[in-house]
Amino acid sequence: MNDDTNLIKPSSRQPNERPLTQRPPINWPIHRASPSENRTTDFARKQVERSYVNAPTLHHAQTSPSNINSESSHTQHTLRNTSVDASQYHQAWQQYYHQYFYQYYANWWRQQPHSQATVNNATHTDTKLNEHEIINKNLKAKIRATAKKQAQRVKSSNHYKPALASISVGLFFLLINYNQVLVGAVKQYVSPGSVVTTPVIVESSASAMVGPEPKIIIPKIGVEAPVVYDEPNIDEASYQKALERGVVRLGNSADPGTNGNVVIGGHSSNNVFNAGGFKYVFVNLKQLDVGDVFYLNYNSKRYTYKVTVAKKIITPQETSVLAQTSTPTITLFTCDPPGTNVNRLIVQATQIDPSPSSATKVSNKTIEVNPENPLPSVAPSMWDWLLRRDKN
Repeated sequence: MNDDTNLIKPSSRQPNERPLTQRPPINWPIHRASPSENRTTDFARKQVERSYVNAPTLHHAQTSPSNINSESSHTQHTLRNTSVDASQYHQAWQQYYHQYFYQYYANWWRQQPHSQATVNNATHTDTKLNEHEIINKNLKAKIRATAKKQAQRVKSSNHYKPALASISVGLFFLLINYNQVLVGAVKQYVSPGSVVTTPVIVESSASAMVGPEPKIIIPKIGVEAPVVYDEPNIDEASYQKALERGVVRLGNSADPGTNGNVVIGGHSSNNVFNAGGFKYVFVNLKQLDVGDVFYLNYNSKRYTYKVTVAKKIITPQETSVLAQTSTPTITLFTCDPPGTNVNRLIVQATQIDPSPSSATKVSNKTIEVNPENPLPSVAPSMWDWLLRRDKN
């Protein structure tokens, strides 16, 4: 059957009706054969089987050219006489073709509005979520631009460099002159009194063997420093000079182990350019609480004291804490805040070992003090030194 009507014609779809080749990727639908597709497949399979059944058996070993021609003619005659419904065959394939591609493109086109709606919803949500962030970015950019503009305006001014130089010199002078305030505050912060900064292990008994060097030992704040008893002068210069060697007993106050008041002062902070190795010895004295214990080594004997007054702040002119007592007492003082001459920090304690009843009886004479500054202050700053030099 050579008729062209029996040939499978390509689709009559026009070129402008073809789907775009650059389409977005889609999910191909899972193919499930429909009843019509099953009928088409069965029909095609039966036609092929019928062709092979009706075809003659060829024996190539016994075949001659004449036999080949006769067999070929016979095969063509057999195929022409075979009842093949070509129109039904063609219709079945066309139906399969149109149904398959229609489903494919229909699903693809159905996905487009849904995908676009999903994108629009996501964009709208992101816009709502990022609205606050966008406002913040715009505000930051506006502030940054304004600050940059003002900075350029200031830099272009003729007064900018002189003002900057003046400020730098002023800050440098303040740092040199008052560095003890900054250093003292830092040392108080990094060395809290609740933690022993230097391990101090002592034997509290009065019978403990100690050296002849006079010392004060405060385990809670990690203090172990020499005590200067050989400075009888009460003027500021003499006392400040003695403070370079440790903590200093004030004037004619009592000795340890006697019925009286042992008054001892020490630096909380001092200028880094000043001499002395005990410029921060009492920086954490404020961390002592009532009930804490510390020790004095004096004349090869250890005296134990228990704090009765702690964290007491007074003015530099207040002398009530300097009064003599009828029992063995010690008064520690330092400047507060550290590195300033504003106030004085007072800690008082009573002797608990050896027994206070065994204390030496002494006359409770009044403690001599400097009328201008009863409780000595910090060492002179650079500014004080310059003023003193000008006076001389």
